[in-house]
Amino acid sequence: MTGISIEKHALKFNGSGYFMDNAQLVKLGTHGEKAGLIGSVGKLEPKGQLAQDRFEDKIRSAGPYLLDTASTTKADFTGSVAANLVVAGFSGSTSAMYDAFKVGHLKLVQLYVLETPMVDAVNGAPKARDAIHGYGSDGRIVHSIIIALEASLAEGLTASASVNASVDVGGILSVSIGGGVGGGQVQKIVLPPQATLAYGLLKLEWSSRDDRFNGSHVDETGLL
Repeated sequence: MTGISIEKHALKFNGSGYFMDNAQLVKLGTHGEKAGLIGSVGKLEPKGQLAQDRFEDKIRSAGPYLLDTASTTKADFTGSVAANLVVAGFSGSTSAMYDAFKVGHLKLVQLYVLETPMVDAVNGAPKARDAIHGYGSDGRIVHSIIIALEASLAEGLTASASVNASVDVGGILSVSIGGGVGGGQVQKIVLPPQATLAYGLLKLEWSSRDDRFNGSHVDETGLL
């Protein structure tokens, strides 16, 4: 099982990097301006939210992943993880959270939307599209998040043959799982605000000719 490491406000695994500062303020589809001094990790300053029903049927999951506690010190973990992080199936301090990861009681899951579906979702929402374009070269949108879950929830979410996301009127994302090997009962995991541990950013590419975005690339500047 692949391990994830955390160091100096950045989460890394499989050769990719994720931002952690302001993670408690973002979720899939949050857009805004990337901020940070040259040479720093950087962070997203949230400005708005793409309606999640625009892409809820495109959300995928990957994992579960272990926290590599051999390369992630408790000091780096507690210094990088927001104190108000919400973890389904767990309650405790960030120090206790690290200990729970160390013994395998907690695991990590990636929820993401592929680049092309996210670009299409933005283009289908003129208000969000124009806002992101208006941010200029610093404009970004969250297309991937890393969340922490109690181990059995994480395993159920990623082993399921059926992962269905839905958004309520308050914008709260819920993920229903079921239909894995041998079937089984459908389980609903609610991801409230402050559930994001780390996030990945897309920089969208604007076409002046088409007056819309026609491409994107993952922004990992400052992370690797």
